[in-house]
Amino acid sequence: MNVCDDNIEYLTTINITRQDSGEDYVDTDEGGDPEIDGAVRVVRDECLWTIIPSGGSTPWDFEFRYEAIIDADDGESTENLAIARFDEMRSSIADGVSEVENEGEADLGDASYSVYGTGDEGQSVYLVLLRTRSAVYQIQFEDRREGVAEAVSENAFRNEARKITGFLGHGFEYWIPE
Repeated sequence: MNVCDDNIEYLTTINITRQDSGEDYVDTDEGGDPEIDGAVRVVRDECLWTIIPSGGSTPWDFEFRYEAIIDADDGESTENLAIARFDEMRSSIADGVSEVENEGEADLGDASYSVYGTGDEGQSVYLVLLRTRSAVYQIQFEDRREGVAEAVSENAFRNEARKITGFLGHGFEYWIPE
């Protein structure tokens, strides 16, 4: 279930190029600490891409990270652990945005929350945190137009996020056992 290596690049509705080394993938079944109380097996990764949004806009940075809780201690529910993890991550999602212009429920996945605003260098930033079954994942877009007065709209970011979450949401439903 290596989403960064095996899935995102095959999304035909977006134009992306991978920018990271691809060395952050962890499956605790192969070693490592789940780092989530009650979890036995967790698969996690993060990857960085350049995305050229539809409409011919300038490229954006696209960071994707996920944690899928595959197995839990006896008596624990993987989905309940993911709900708790989602709530924990949601409480700090706006930390990456210097000036928040809008935040709230995002109408994606089983649960979602988004933040739109301006980053430290004046760039437009959009983050959306989602939960599908026992996976919690985050998409972050940052505009690369340095010093340009016109910001990328929240709607433009949301449209690209919908393409990604629609594809990956179905994938997480398939990959993660009930």
